[in-house]
Amino acid sequence: MPVYEEMVRDALSELADEDFQRQVWTSLTPSGQSSLEECWERLFDDSGLGAALDGPTEVFGEHPDQFLRELDAALRLVAATASADDVIESDEMVLVRGLAKSALGHLPD
Repeated sequence: MPVYEEMVRDALSELADEDFQRQVWTSLTPSGQSSLEECWERLFDDSGLGAALDGPTEVFGEHPDQFLRELDAALRLVAATASADDVIESDEMVLVRGLAKSALGHLPD
C-alpha cells in the first residue's frame, strides 16, 4: 500500500498546532469538526503510514520514521475519552505536539 505523503503532512501539521486544535477540535459547527481520533486515524491508517512503518523498509528515512513511531506511542498515552479541551491542555498532548513538529521537520522535501 502506498503512503499518501500529503495526508501525513496535513495530519502532522494538525497534531503540531495547538491553536488549530482549539479552533477546530472544540468547534460546535459541523464544518469545523475534527478530533484527535480522526487526525490519528488519518495519519496512521488512512494515509497507509501505519502499515508502511510496520514493514521491512524505511518510509521517510531512519530519523523521521523513529519520530513517527514515537508519536504513535505518545498518542496512545492521551486520554482520548476526555473532552477536547482537556485533551488539548494535557501534558501528553504537549509531547504529541513536540513530536509532530519534529517529525514534520525531519520529513524529506
